[in-house]
Amino acid sequence: MFHARDTLLAESIMVRIIARGRQLPVEDEIFKIVVHCTSVNYAN
Repeated sequence: MFHARDTLLAESIMVRIIARGRQLPVEDEIFKIVVHCTSVNYAN
């Protein structure tokens, strides 16, 4: 029972680490797109 719980905990931690690793570049790309859109809007 404890072993199963530890396995689930380890998996959830791994998923969070992977999710964070994926989120950071995606957020960076979104930030670039937002900055680009706002700069285009200011230019117009």
